[in-house]
Amino acid sequence: SSSSSSSSSSSSSRFAEVKLEGPHIGRHDASVLAKACGLVSWQIANKFCSRCGAPMHRSDDGKSAKCTGEGCSRREFPRTDPAIITIVTSGDWVLLGRNPKWPPGRYSALAGFLELGETFEQCLAREVQEESGIDVSDAEMIYQESQPWPFPRSLMVGYQTKLPPPTFENPPRLVGAAGQTVALPSAPPTRVPFGRSNDAELADVRWFHRDYLRATLRGATDASEAAMLSRAFYGDENDDAASPPVQVPGEHSLARRLLDRWLDDIRGTDTSAAVEGGGLIERISSAPNLDALSNGHKHWRRKYVLCVVSDVMTDECKLVVRIHELDDYGYHMDCYRQLVGECRAIDDKRRLQVEPLGGGRMEFNPWCDGDGNDGVTRSGYGSFVVYGYSNAFPFERQPLHDLSAAIVQHAYPFLDVSWHDGGY
Repeated sequence: SSSSSSSSSSSSSRFAEVKLEGPHIGRHDASVLAKACGLVSWQIANKFCSRCGAPMHRSDDGKSAKCTGEGCSRREFPRTDPAIITIVTSGDWVLLGRNPKWPPGRYSALAGFLELGETFEQCLAREVQEESGIDVSDAEMIYQESQPWPFPRSLMVGYQTKLPPPTFENPPRLVGAAGQTVALPSAPPTRVPFGRSNDAELADVRWFHRDYLRATLRGATDASEAAMLSRAFYGDENDDAASPPVQVPGEHSLARRLLDRWLDDIRGTDTSAAVEGGGLIERISSAPNLDALSNGHKHWRRKYVLCVVSDVMTDECKLVVRIHELDDYGYHMDCYRQLVGECRAIDDKRRLQVEPLGGGRMEFNPWCDGDGNDGVTRSGYGSFVVYGYSNAFPFERQPLHDLSAAIVQHAYPFLDVSWHDGGY
């Protein structure tokens, strides 16, 4: 019976890729596997003496090696190559990068190996500067935890790098129907070249909002607020180059644990997401549904309004942007009435009050980026510009384009969103 058992066991065994199977085993076994992978890699790379070229003899269960050359006797031990990995955060925004070898849509923390003579903090600042063009040398660098990474024999040292929260230059004080203060959205703290990276190792680096990542990674039920990027907005349904929703490394990785810890930290959350959980008002999306407006991957220009929606029963309120469904036609009041209709559809007791703040135009151009460079389509996703004004509202209620642009960027991180006060 023992031979049949051995045969059965042998037939069920198979070789497997460590990176694929690692996430499915326990911490203890994963630690043993990491050590084994590192030892095997070290043994393969150290068969001969680096001083005299003679064969090396392994001892101590494979954890050391001694040169067999006459008069040499050089000893070698396994080494670990330290590397830093960090999420760069600024208020409710986090900076993530994409390796061109990864599946479409996958982003992760920024990382890199230490160079000779560097501290961890110096390495972190250099890597972030090289990969994103952002200077974090004066930022707060907070050590989180470390993780062996046996590919081939690294130790990942995890940090959170905290930049100051982004603020508006002249923040307005907005109030709702019941006199409550309206929470302002935040814009990305610094501009990263959208669709491009300063580092040849990365295909893209960009800011993601905390609410967006919570919704996309944890299966929010409100798809419009979560802004799950559909193929309809960035290309045809059969277009393999169209962008999928964002993905991050698996739960076994240090990058994911750094990100999850930040996502779970609600202290200091400073955006309109703070009003979530109030019932009716959370069913109204702050951002317009650009997927429904896109009509495929084409250039369009439409009128928009920015409003405050207030729940007079709970004293909650939020900023809401709505865009007209027709290119260059229709009226700003149509956008306002559309939002009022949305509120009435879920609120027959008229708890939700809508107050327009102003309007203007929003323009999407898939063929150029925010700097006016033509030909940027799949790689840069195009530009989205907020500008103009509306004659439908009093002059003192002209649009706050910076707030409107921040709301769109919050929900659609793959767009290069900008704004200006010119035009009609």
